[in-house]
Amino acid sequence: MPSESRIEIRLPNIDFQDNLEVEMIYIVIALCALVTTIFACRYYAAKILLVEHDIDKAIARKFESSGKAIELAKLREENAVMRNLLLDLLENEVAFPVQQATVSVDDLFRMKATKIQRYREILAESRHVLQQREASRVSGLSSSLKSTERRM
Repeated sequence: MPSESRIEIRLPNIDFQDNLEVEMIYIVIALCALVTTIFACRYYAAKILLVEHDIDKAIARKFESSGKAIELAKLREENAVMRNLLLDLLENEVAFPVQQATVSVDDLFRMKATKIQRYREILAESRHVLQQREASRVSGLSSSLKSTERRM
């Protein structure tokens, strides 16, 4: 009888080891699937980035070949000019001292005259820029009308 009890004890141990091996196989398969999924996702993400980069290049090429790029460059330049004019206006306002107690009357009068003169110069320059912009738009419209007439 003692040998029979040993067999009974060993049988459950063998089943436990078999179950453990089967569970480990499932764990290894799950880990392999997880690693494969991660690498596949990274591959497709990199592929998507390359495609997006190619699309951006194609859009940039089309945009450069159109007249919109030139128009955008002109608008950026006009924007920079107007921004500089506004900065000049602000600098002109700041140039006038806040505390006027230490300034003589002649200096104060001269500073006011200089400020007004600079303000007029800035306004004249702004007017000139706006007139140039308007003239370029009118000439652009007339040239586009002429090109449509030629096509007909």
